Amino acid sequence: MKRLVILFLIAFALLSFNVVALAATKHISIGTAGTGGYFYPLGGAIASIINKYVEGVQATAEVTGGSVENVVLVAKNKVQIGMANGNILYAGYHGLEPYKEAYKNLRGLFTIQPSVVHVLTLKTTGIKTVRDLKGKRVVLGPAGGGQIVLFKEILKQYNMALEDLKPIYVSYTQGVQALLNGNADALLAMAAIPQKAVIELAARSKDWVMIRFEDDVIERVTKASPYFIKFIIPKNTYSGLNEDVVTVAATTAVFCRDDLEEEIAYKICKAVYENLDILIKTIESAKVMNVENGKDVPIPLHPGAERFFKEKGVLK
Repeated sequence: MKRLVILFLIAFALLSFNVVALAATKHISIGTAGTGGYFYPLGGAIASIINKYVEGVQATAEVTGGSVENVVLVAKNKVQIGMANGNILYAGYHGLEPYKEAYKNLRGLFTIQPSVVHVLTLKTTGIKTVRDLKGKRVVLGPAGGGQIVLFKEILKQYNMALEDLKPIYVSYTQGVQALLNGNADALLAMAAIPQKAVIELAARSKDWVMIRFEDDVIERVTKASPYFIKFIIPKNTYSGLNEDVVTVAATTAVFCRDDLEEEIAYKICKAVYENLDILIKTIESAKVMNVENGKDVPIPLHPGAERFFKEKGVLK
């Protein structure tokens, strides 16, 4: 009987310990997007880093409707961390379309790979700047795509509008074919580097050209739209690209609520940037992530993220 009592007490103690440990674990859901894009696998990789390197936190990547929904989900604590395109996150924080209220409780953690603006043409067109696109046939991607909204903001800084172009709304792949066949004069492609359509164009033509952005335009674009950053596409990123190309890129951010514990936010940022190799193995374009551009979130940073980036010397 005495032995049974001792065993019962030991079992009860172990059970109690496990219950306390379970209660002490913070569970975090990460709002991503559908399984077909890159948000979901990248969110899963971030969750695995958190689970392995942030003690006391258990994270899970959740399938969601993407950027627009994630802003609301995080603001209302349906998920604790979200991923969103920078312009959408900015709109949510400030209560701009498509939102009817401002979600001021959102805070930035870090950026992931940006969507880089590629403006492509052929030498035979004579197009040298974005201004030269006036009156030209320009492939803008599928109608209704987010890249069109963002490109309109860039055109404003050239005192131009979409109506100044002859837009062609087809996929990037179809756009490459149109450009090579002489049925288009230029192609806009916005995506993380290396971009597949640019790789295809470079493989099929030795006469392709990537348009560079002027410094004064970049300054105006990034000032008017804080979710844009200056971006340099390194030479040799694509076949035939023999010089660095200065352009702009739209940020993509990981964010949370302002009530996430500072220590947890700090440890998440630290764990992610100390284990970027895990993200790169999941999504090759994550190789452009670094602490220098990680701070460029278009809404206020969470205090834990601020602390991390200050320690790294990239934030004053």
